[in-house]
Amino acid sequence: MSYIQYLIEGLKKEFTDDTVEIYYEKRDDIVLDILQSCIQAKPNERQEWHPMPLHRVKKIWNDYAKTGIVRDERGIDNIADDMITKIITLDANTELMGHSSSDPKDLWDQAGIDYSEELDNKLTDFLEDNNGQLRISDYGLDKLKKLAGDIMEESDYEKKLILIDQILNVVHQRSDLASMFIQGGRGALSQLSGVED
Repeated sequence: MSYIQYLIEGLKKEFTDDTVEIYYEKRDDIVLDILQSCIQAKPNERQEWHPMPLHRVKKIWNDYAKTGIVRDERGIDNIADDMITKIITLDANTELMGHSSSDPKDLWDQAGIDYSEELDNKLTDFLEDNNGQLRISDYGLDKLKKLAGDIMEESDYEKKLILIDQILNVVHQRSDLASMFIQGGRGALSQLSGVED
């Protein structure tokens, strides 16, 4: 059994087949996009990454705290979609950089792109942020993937908000992760939670 099949089997134990299929279809699309964008990138060009503005999250959180209901359902869906995409992209980046137990060349093969050491070196540069840190995670990725699956299966908006909040709690533990998910990073998340670092 390949590592990918192992992961899929592990997710199937927790999620419906549809959720697993949607997750991995989206991940395959993201992997292909990452590799194609890297190939087409000019020197020193980096992967596009847009942390969510704090005000988008804060408005809905404050409204929920006052009313006890989620009135901006479209806003929650947009935030949920953004978080899921970030988690899947982080998962793909981490695997492409060899920080998982699978061979990253398998992803290249699945994407139909021939692996080369030169392109792999370019990919390493492409996946760095402006501070020279790779956009990968060895911390919290399994928790984040589970929460992404939970959100994908949830239809209740209050529960979605709580799951998104759990994602933010996971990324809050690491400043590098926090800055990938929310503009202002860890400080912004501390402000949202009402607890200063």
